[in-house]
Amino acid sequence: MLKIAKENTLRKLVDELDHRADVTIRGWDPESFLPAEYASIRALPVNMLANNYCPTSRDVYLKQVRNINAPPNWDSYCGRAVHKLFQLLASSAESYIRRDLQLRKFDLQKYVRTQGSRLIQKVTSDMTQVTTNIPQVRRPSQSQIDTFVEGLHKIVRMEAETAGALIDYTLSTNLDTRLAAEFSRIFPFQSREINLNAPPLGFSLGAKPDFLLGDIIGDIKTGQLKEFHKLTLAAYALAYEYHESRPMNFGVLLSVNLPAKRNVPIYEKTEYMVVSDVYRKAFLEKRNEKFRIVRDQVDPGEPTTRDECRECPYFPKCRRWRVRT
Repeated sequence: MLKIAKENTLRKLVDELDHRADVTIRGWDPESFLPAEYASIRALPVNMLANNYCPTSRDVYLKQVRNINAPPNWDSYCGRAVHKLFQLLASSAESYIRRDLQLRKFDLQKYVRTQGSRLIQKVTSDMTQVTTNIPQVRRPSQSQIDTFVEGLHKIVRMEAETAGALIDYTLSTNLDTRLAAEFSRIFPFQSREINLNAPPLGFSLGAKPDFLLGDIIGDIKTGQLKEFHKLTLAAYALAYEYHESRPMNFGVLLSVNLPAKRNVPIYEKTEYMVVSDVYRKAFLEKRNEKFRIVRDQVDPGEPTTRDECRECPYFPKCRRWRVRT
């Protein structure tokens, strides 16, 4: 799906970069590195540094200072399952294409769809165990679980048909095509987890963006997109720049929603963006704030209202935990 949108969107992003969005903060620049005052603190994961589910960042305090793990969360589980399914679909399609079959026998759409049930079973093999451990107040109903699994089948069908149509078009318009040799050109989508190591930025080893699409770094999100998700892209762009010593100017938040009333996943809210200094600076400030909480070991307190907490994995238990000072 992203392959279809990439070309025109990338042109627009390049124009925006040239005329409206400066990028001067880079991951290889020592000014982006974690301040020396936090050097003795253990590095933290990108997602913890970038997220803002708790406005006071008390989740960081609970995890890193109090060593209290958040309970399993249905939304997080769904996000991981969707991410894993996209990975498996991409690797399955690549392995089939690289077989270099006779073109008259080649049918990518059929192959991916026949693999679908097996792949879905693989990504949901731990569903029963996880849902059992989710606190009762946030545990999904059987109807929610069934709707989600049905949604995974919709992803398989949609992606199989889209990739199949794209490859069939390539075959129909090129008389001399060797798919195995041209895979990277036809599908510039790297779905394997990319381990980016950037310790000076304060990131724990193996920062893993969800995918690369040529010159675009990407993150897959289920549910409603949040403004702070753009800070996650900024973090991964900085990590990429430190690790690869190459600029990473563009990002995409692939929004995947699985409505019960549609027979396809909805990607409509997907956002392509220039990872500008606005997001890079905001991320670095958020990073420093969270390292300060860990260093000082002082509870930052609860948000003012419960409504601010509802999407945090620690809610509602966190509001019953009090810390003796």
